[in-house]
Parts: sequence; C-alpha cells; structure tokens
Amino acid sequence: MIEELHRLYRRIGWLTGLAWLLALAPLRVDAHGFIPIPLESVNALLEQTAGGTAATGRPFTPEEVDAFPPVESDLQDFLGPDRARSALAGRRLEARGKTALPSIEAALSDPATSAIDNIRLKLVVARIAAPGSQRLIIEATERQRPDLDGDPRALKNLLAGTFSMLSMFTDHEPASDYAQRLLSSADDRPVIVAQALRQLARHKVRSAAHWYQRFSADDQDLDVRYAALYLGGMLGIESSREKIVELLRNRPDRKRSHKNEEFQLLLALGEITTPAELTDIIGTVFGPQNFFDPELSRKAVNLAKLKRGDARQRAEAAEAFLDGWSKDRGSLVASLRRMIEAGDAQPYLYRWRLRNPVLVHHLARLGYVIELDKGRAAFVQQEEAAARQTPARLAEALIGLATDADGGGFFDTLFVSEEDFLFLQGGGRSPSTTSEASKLTDEYQRLRTEASARWQTFRQSAAAIGVVPGANRLLSTQYTVMVGKDGLQTTALTVDIETDKGPRSFVVEACVLLDGNWYALTAPRWK
Repeated sequence: MIEELHRLYRRIGWLTGLAWLLALAPLRVDAHGFIPIPLESVNALLEQTAGGTAATGRPFTPEEVDAFPPVESDLQDFLGPDRARSALAGRRLEARGKTALPSIEAALSDPATSAIDNIRLKLVVARIAAPGSQRLIIEATERQRPDLDGDPRALKNLLAGTFSMLSMFTDHEPASDYAQRLLSSADDRPVIVAQALRQLARHKVRSAAHWYQRFSADDQDLDVRYAALYLGGMLGIESSREKIVELLRNRPDRKRSHKNEEFQLLLALGEITTPAELTDIIGTVFGPQNFFDPELSRKAVNLAKLKRGDARQRAEAAEAFLDGWSKDRGSLVASLRRMIEAGDAQPYLYRWRLRNPVLVHHLARLGYVIELDKGRAAFVQQEEAAARQTPARLAEALIGLATDADGGGFFDTLFVSEEDFLFLQGGGRSPSTTSEASKLTDEYQRLRTEASARWQTFRQSAAAIGVVPGANRLLSTQYTVMVGKDGLQTTALTVDIETDKGPRSFVVEACVLLDGNWYALTAPRWK
C-alpha cells in the first residue's frame, strides 16, 4: 500500500495522490501538513458557529420536507422538554422556510411563551431569514422590553441579541430603522442608546452621522460615548480620530471591563488611519502599563489592512481571517463585509474556484457570489444560493459515456483539463519558472496517458458485463467528500448500476471540485 502510494505521488503529483489517499485513509495528513476533514464535519461546524438552534445534519431533501408532520406538531416538539425531539423539530422548522413563519409568529405573540423560548423562536426566524420577517423579531423584542425595565444587564443582552439576529439577514435596513427609532424615542437610557448606536456603526449607516454629534460629548455616559465614537470612526468622520485616541489614552476604566468597546474603537480607527498609523496608536495608548490583548490588536490591524492596505496586505489579511474562521466567525464576516465594500474579491478567487465551503457559506449568508469580470474577481449580489453539484452528477455522466459512440466526451467534459491541473497544482498561481511549468505539463501528460488507457479498458469491458446504451440504471453512489488545504474538495466514487446482466460497480479513485463542477483525476475502472 505505502509503496503504491509513493509511486502514485511520483507519477501524477501531490494533487491526485492526495485525493486517492483521502479515499483510503481520511485522517492522514496531506502534502501540506493539513489534516483533511469530511465536508459534513465542516458544514456541521459552520452551522454551530452560525448560532444554530438545532442539532446539525445533512440538508433535508424536497421529498423529506413534503413528508414533514404538521408545522404545529414541530412547533410543539421544538418548545417541549425533550432535547433530541426539540433539536430535530428546530431543523424541520428552518427547512420549511417562510411557510413556518405564521405559526412561529403566533407562538411569539402568545404570552405563555417563556423568555427563553422567545429567543429560540426569534433565532429560527433569523436563520430562515425570509425577506420582511425582521418584523417578527423586532415586535417580539418590543413586547419583552417592558418586562426588563428594572434590569439594565438583561435589557442590554436582549437588544444585543436582537441586533445580532437581525444581522443574519442580507437586508439590514429594517434593523437600522429600528435602531434609529430607539434613538428618536423619549427613552434615552444609556443601555438602549449604546446598543442602537453600535448597530448603526456596525453597518455604517450614513444617515446616522447626527447621532455621533449628539452622543460623543465628554459628559455622556461612558458606554454611550464608546458607542458614539465607534459610530463616528466607522462612518469615517475625521474629527472622531482625536477623540477616540484621547478616550483610549485616558480611559477611566482600568479594570478592562470595556475590552470589547475598546476593540470596537480600534476597528473605528482602522477606517480613518493607515495600518501603520493604527499600529503606532496601539503601541502608544496600550503600553506596558495598559496591556491590550495582542491577538485583538493584530485583528484590528488586519481589518485596517483590508480598508487601507495595498493589494498584498489585503490578500494576506483576507486569507488570515478565512483561515481562522473556526475560532472567530465574527471577524471573518467583518472582513468579508470590508472587502465587499472595497469591491475587491481578487484575494478570494483561488479559494472561490475551489468552492471553499467556509467562503461559500458566509458569502451566501451575506447575499453574494464571486464572478470573473474582465479577468478580475468581483462580488455579485445573489439572493438565492446556487444549487451545489454533488459527485453523483459525475457518476451519472460517466454511465452515459461508457457506451457513447466514441467516448471522447470523457476528456472533453469530465476529466480535469491541463489548464485547471496547472492551476490546482500551483495553488492558484502560475508556475514561477519555465522548468516548473514544463515539469507540471509533463506530469499532466503522464496522468492523461494513463487515464486514456484505463478509459479504453473501461469502455471495452462495458459491453461484456451487460452495459447497454440507454438501459442502465444508477442504483447508488457512495463517496465522502474531504476538505483539504485552502478548501480543496476531493473524493473517491463507488458507483453501483443495474446492467443487462445484473448489478455491477465501478470506482473513480480521485475526483476534485473546481468552479462548482466535479472532475475525474483518474479514469473509472470496473470492480
């Protein structure tokens, strides 16, 4: 086994060898020292870090959704004491989409619904994220507010949670309108004002500049002043720079209970200073006597690089946030928003072509995809995520080509092209030297020559084992998609079909996902 693996690596390079290895030993380390992870595990972690309300699992098929029990039954289970039933019911409510919202609205309006269940129901609404359903979250929050008048901490958590849920929608206008209404009301309690200001700052609502002028004075409540200066910096108001630096340098709270607020001020400074200037400010205001978390400092500087750095700095920072997604989802989302605002998708192009599941997931939640425009990567708004192609589509195409008249379609449409092979082998970068390019080209030619011989054998054997044109039925496709370095997705296929002489199986030992399509890296063979 080991010798065969080494021969495979020497013959066709690390990419195909990695794919073959993943099919045999999923937990082995690939050629870059990265431990490949099953795609299902990545998706489960993505759902958990997104604040899921239910146990994770594969998406429901349309047929399964049609067979769901009545929505009232799911709602009863979701609010019931059985945690396992509640988790499954929550997944089903989310899978129903907007059709579940009328029943959820009724439960939110029911005085008997507990405060905890109220929050859980609002989170389901946020995860469904149907246009216009922000109203349900806002109205439920307003019904809860009077009960928390005597508990500022609970009121702060309620509003912070509400704005966090509203941020899960691609349309942030209802949330910003709600924040402006709170600021315009007669209730000027600091806890309410501060949360509303932070919402406007987070989404850089330009029409909110006057709130900065109103609430940034020295005599304001400290929490309100932090939030107002955060808003001023995020809106790019130059006069806020000096005030932010002064507050950080002379902040009255030395016990670090405002650590998050101080970090927000660093983010705001990143909007109105260069990365180098921000680094100097951090060194000045957070000296040895006033130590600040170095990880947060690096994060703030990296976000500043996305705003005002050069192309190299932006690319490095973008990759750093994407690589650290499992530890800090919030910063990844913030970094994507900054790059969308800057209109620079180029640093993500390689990983997008690989359909890096983390990048695809978070861009979809923000309502964007990446497309090539005149040779440059660009963010394009898209309300609904495109259907994800599975390796089963490749299996179906292979069955059709097994008895095709000339079989040439395999290399035209299903086998990885030389251009794409070089792209993948180079990690998205062109070969740096002529000799490197020549070496990779030779590798590809060896790969294709071997695949060609194998493909001919596969086709020649098809008739003998009962494969008849147009009369073969796909029985099953087994595969485990593995996610490697940079989000590279590979798998091996085992395909069972019904032939004229009974069930037969074939395998494709290495497949790779590129530009949303699955391609073979080796030709199939009969088992």
